[in-house]
Amino acid sequence: MNNMDGNSLLQEIEEDLARQRFEAVWKKYGNLLLTCALLIVLATAGTTSWKSYSLHQKQRVTQAYLSLLDKEMDEKQDEKENLAPAYEAFAKENAGTQIAALARFQEAGQLLKNDKKDEALKTYDALAADKSVDQIFRQLADLLYVKTDLDTGDEPALQKRLEPLIKQGPWRFLAKEFSGHLAVRVGDKTRAKTIFTEIAAMEGLPKGVGLRAGDMLMWLDKGE
Repeated sequence: MNNMDGNSLLQEIEEDLARQRFEAVWKKYGNLLLTCALLIVLATAGTTSWKSYSLHQKQRVTQAYLSLLDKEMDEKQDEKENLAPAYEAFAKENAGTQIAALARFQEAGQLLKNDKKDEALKTYDALAADKSVDQIFRQLADLLYVKTDLDTGDEPALQKRLEPLIKQGPWRFLAKEFSGHLAVRVGDKTRAKTIFTEIAAMEGLPKGVGLRAGDMLMWLDKGE
């Protein structure tokens, strides 16, 4: 999956082109190719069965993931229950799929909920480095790593994670906002003011980010 919308979990089964080719050959050559035709039919049936099985598997995996989400959102659930191991097990079982990456994000969230920041950071770091995961998810993992470690993490290292996200992509606004907050954290208000001024001028800026950038500029001006 290379696009953000990820509309690939349950795609329509492709048209059976092999069967169409068989029908064209049958019309041209008739009964002389009966044996060959039967073989093609059998092969086509096998392909269709495999596609049906594959679709069923995707549905099963999706349902299992949704069941975990339902359990997490259940108001009756013990607030102290840690579902991180369940999400981790799901991700391992479905390694190499994008839904496994979603499970890793939920795992990290559960770890944070249970005050396991270091483990959550390791989960985000592993996601960001996993080449089997779609790029937009890897970038999100970097963004959430920075967000999680924004108050105490090594500023240059965190800025380095943000640099490629700021240049392009759907996370550029938040990445630049985090960059500004990092500058504030280390006391570089001049750089912070420059960053938030640039944010306010960005094309397509989400309203929420714009309002926060304006608030930060007002605060920085008062501090001078």
